[in-house]
Amino acid sequence: APVDEIVLTVPVTTQSHQLPSYLDAFRKAGYPRVSLALAASDSERYQRLPRLADWATRIILSRVSGAESVLVPQPWRSRVAESGITISFDETLFVTRTLARELSDLQCVGPVWLGHGVEAWLFGDTHSDEGVIAAWTKGADSTVRTVVCDVGACPRMIDLWGNATTIPKTPEGSVLPLGFLPVVIGPVKVSRIELMATF
Repeated sequence: APVDEIVLTVPVTTQSHQLPSYLDAFRKAGYPRVSLALAASDSERYQRLPRLADWATRIILSRVSGAESVLVPQPWRSRVAESGITISFDETLFVTRTLARELSDLQCVGPVWLGHGVEAWLFGDTHSDEGVIAAWTKGADSTVRTVVCDVGACPRMIDLWGNATTIPKTPEGSVLPLGFLPVVIGPVKVSRIELMATF
């Protein structure tokens, strides 16, 4: 390869599920270190929650793809007026902050089966057995799907705004209300989740 590392700009027209194969093509071409620069979606063109869901899945699947780093556009705008400088924030700021806080020190371990129509990925710490699961339902249907599975003793569910809730438990397992907006479930034991995935 002519360079050690390249940065690929990912336009909004590229679907999030295409990102892993997108990077694989460049690795096979001899570029072992590939970073992704995600283009911002147009807040005036897309509805609020589908836009935030797409933004979150793009960040998560960029991490799944093994990108060296994930670059995002500045999520705020400044404007100079007579009264002074005003700053307005895009809501993707909070989504990015939440995912950075929950996933930044973890590596993608692999996919996890939680139920039909659910996409889930396990992220783990290379120095311990601690990890989290990022999960959401496939498609833009706003219907919440309840999944019951064993994800450990006392994990919490964290939404895209960083709000954490305790996951209720039944004798059959933890009750996970999942929708098209991704959530982070954790902490979980990576070895336990990997063992579950073999059944």
